[in-house]
Amino acid sequence: MAHFISLNLSFQRILPSSLKSTFLKSLPRFLFFLLLFIAGYSQAHALTLSGTVHGGGNPLASAAIYLTDQSTGSSIGNIISDADGTYSFTVSDGTYTLTVTPPVGSGFTESTINNIVISGANEVFDVYLVPNSVTLSGTVYLSDGTAPASNVALRIFESSSPNTYLDSATTDGTGGYSFTVAPGTYGFRMDVPTSSNAGLIASFYSTKHLDNIILSTDMTQDITLPFVTISGRTVDGNGVPVSSVSVRLKDVRPPSVNGGSVYHYGGTVISDTSGNYSFSVYPYSDYTLTVEPPVGSGFGTLPLNNVDLSVDKTQVLVLPYNDITGPKIISGPYINSITDITAAVEWQTNEPATSEVLINGSMVSVTGLRTQHSVPLTGLTATMTYSVQTSSYDSVGNGPTLSALANFTTLSTPDTTAPTIISGPVITGITQNRVLVQWITSEPTTTSLNYGVGSPTTLVSIVGLRETHELEITGLNPSTQYVVQVQATDEAGNGPISSPIVEFLTAVLVDTKAPVIVAGPMVTNITNTEVTVEWETDEPSVSGVSTNDGTVYNVYRDESLTIQHKIRITSLTPGTSYYYTASSTDELGNGPTLSTEKQFTTSASIDVESPMVVEPLKVVGITHQSAIIHWRTDEPTDSVIEYGTSTGTLGSIEIDTKLKQKHVLQLVGL
Repeated sequence: MAHFISLNLSFQRILPSSLKSTFLKSLPRFLFFLLLFIAGYSQAHALTLSGTVHGGGNPLASAAIYLTDQSTGSSIGNIISDADGTYSFTVSDGTYTLTVTPPVGSGFTESTINNIVISGANEVFDVYLVPNSVTLSGTVYLSDGTAPASNVALRIFESSSPNTYLDSATTDGTGGYSFTVAPGTYGFRMDVPTSSNAGLIASFYSTKHLDNIILSTDMTQDITLPFVTISGRTVDGNGVPVSSVSVRLKDVRPPSVNGGSVYHYGGTVISDTSGNYSFSVYPYSDYTLTVEPPVGSGFGTLPLNNVDLSVDKTQVLVLPYNDITGPKIISGPYINSITDITAAVEWQTNEPATSEVLINGSMVSVTGLRTQHSVPLTGLTATMTYSVQTSSYDSVGNGPTLSALANFTTLSTPDTTAPTIISGPVITGITQNRVLVQWITSEPTTTSLNYGVGSPTTLVSIVGLRETHELEITGLNPSTQYVVQVQATDEAGNGPISSPIVEFLTAVLVDTKAPVIVAGPMVTNITNTEVTVEWETDEPSVSGVSTNDGTVYNVYRDESLTIQHKIRITSLTPGTSYYYTASSTDELGNGPTLSTEKQFTTSASIDVESPMVVEPLKVVGITHQSAIIHWRTDEPTDSVIEYGTSTGTLGSIEIDTKLKQKHVLQLVGL
């Protein structure tokens, strides 16, 4: 108070008397506003800017912190962060720049922060210094995600400049790699040679396999190679393995990854002695594969386009067989079942082939491929001589194989004898909803049957006359007992005759079981160029035999369903050892069931010895108009019986063209 009195006295000496009264009246108000100004000024200068300096995520001591007024550039002050990394400045309202310099040797980079605004309140501002350099490391694994991949080349780039590589590294035996770079955003180029990934079919690269990896501190980035495994077997048409087959992959450019190029070079793998192959490849849905058989094997090249290899898969590769040989007639032709207006031409080929007969300039045929051929001739004229010639093409069009001309003369008297069913009906191929019915008649007849539950009331038939009959019944119910009866009427209208009623039970479940080879395979009737392979299965199935002499392969296949399998192999080399495998697949595609590989050797010399009857003719099953003849030969032959009412009048003939050692023929119409 004494200070203001002294001031007052001074004003009293200076001011004129006329103003003293006015000044003294305004003095209290003046002092009030002066105190407010002093208080506000003090408050404005009492604000703080404080925080903690961090280095690598931890508080950093001894960092130099400089504070500058951003609007004027003048220094406010500088301090050193304490042991806890903290700092504090007393400031007023304004905009500031903070510069933090780490202690020498700390490994961190100086940082400058602009536009720190103080406006009427304290501000806490933590500072995070980044290292001068960071380490990016990790492990590259094979596609299984567990085994390390060595020799993988990695090149690192800044994401803003993907074509400029800063450093490169190759994974070691543990799959490890490491880069030391400045903090930033990075990506990888990856080059994978075949030595890096067991089974990789060819080298692979991806120019931006990984990108936009943000590095501010040390970081671990593991990589799993992006490959899938393709495996399987190389086999022939019977499912028998073929070794030393090349599986070649064409180079390809899959879709971009992270905006970078991906490229997979072409490569080749070779199937092993069991036909197995395996390789790894980048997942992609449009590869081109070429499957190349061994030179001189007899197989053709298999081109495969638009192959989807985007996931792990098993792929069986079936080699096409270059069949360039026409079918061979191994039995017949014979003219059988001759009447005044009909006859049947029968022969056997070594492979499934067409059945065609040229008769006096006209062609008669039966649809389908088969080895046992029987073509009925109808609408003939009594007592007329005809010339016939058989013609057969195989499944790929080789042929025609033509027989020699054969002549026959029709009978003079009308046929009044009804046909007989000499074999069957046999029910095969039973599933939940279908069966196959087969039977044989003594002469060409109609093909029809009736079936039903309890009684045969539903008719199934096909047009035409034939001796060997086959009809499929579909639309059946599972686990149901059915009955079936077949009928036959010949060209002359004799008949119909009916078979006994046969029962069958449809399957309960879908058949998923492959056939079982219960006997064989074995070879019979070996000559210098031919051999017969025989075996037996537990259910009707197709017949396949694959042979090779170590270089040249042959594939034989008959799609007819049977339990007793017999394939005649021809065009072999004399005095040569061959390996062979039998194959069977049932009608539903279960299989193939393969036998063990076996071996045979062809004879060195030509077979010039005629077959011998080792068990003489035996007549059994004699009725008032039929008889059954049995005999056995020392090698497979066709079956021909000439018969008559006396030794001088053997004018009738019964024939079976199928080669066999145990012969059974039924004579009818006696």
